[in-house]
Amino acid sequence: MRQGCALMSYEVMKACRPLQMPSSPKAVLMALADYADEAGSAWPSIPTLCEYTCLSERTVHAAIKWLEQAKVVVADRANGRHTTYVVDANSFQQPPQQLRPRSSCTPANPAVTPAVAAVVPPQIPQSPPQQLRSNNQEQPREQPGTTNKRVRKPKDSGFDAMKVDLPDWLPAESWERWVRHRVQLKKPITEETARQQIEDLGTFRGQGHQPDDVIRHCIGKSWQGLFPPKQGFGPRPAPAVSEADRRKQEFLRLAGHGGNDSGTIDMEQA
Repeated sequence: MRQGCALMSYEVMKACRPLQMPSSPKAVLMALADYADEAGSAWPSIPTLCEYTCLSERTVHAAIKWLEQAKVVVADRANGRHTTYVVDANSFQQPPQQLRPRSSCTPANPAVTPAVAAVVPPQIPQSPPQQLRSNNQEQPREQPGTTNKRVRKPKDSGFDAMKVDLPDWLPAESWERWVRHRVQLKKPITEETARQQIEDLGTFRGQGHQPDDVIRHCIGKSWQGLFPPKQGFGPRPAPAVSEADRRKQEFLRLAGHGGNDSGTIDMEQA
């Protein structure tokens, strides 16, 4: 059945193919012809015609109106649910006003209704050349221009963290490793950051952490800031003893040396 319908629509399309008209009405006409049966009747919806022709709803409505004026399509809208279109290529007549020709195959003095003329210019085929021209102009500027800006940005700041004055207790090699690490993280050290981090290293040094150990620890963690390493395994400082506990321990020590055989301690005598 589908093969028979295809043959019928092919005959209608074959009859419509030579007709000369603007591109939008022609696209809608060929879509109707493709859906037509042997009698030329077709009833595709407007969204179906939009999908078939890649045209907007407004353009499809304007094209159908043009085809009706050209007598090549008769629209029956008596049914409120859908419209039936009858395609008759033999009844084609040029409307009084038709779109001006866009190619050599259109008539000598064409014109079209204002509705069709208003929607033809923003058709999709016109946009890619504009996009291509825009891309061709931007690409040569983006690649070298963007790269140069990124390379020159550190130089524009006028500050080099490698050349800051370091205290005697901070090895220059360790500081340079830290500066290179920040550059690799794309977070170069600013003048204010350098001043603060050197001060932090001095604070950590007062807490017993060597600057080189702190820097190596933070580089290994891929950190942007400087933090002292946590205390690992090893001897821990003795917990603080309260004054009462200290006196009790002293009393027990003295009582033990006093030779009390009973093991009983008179707390009141203490």
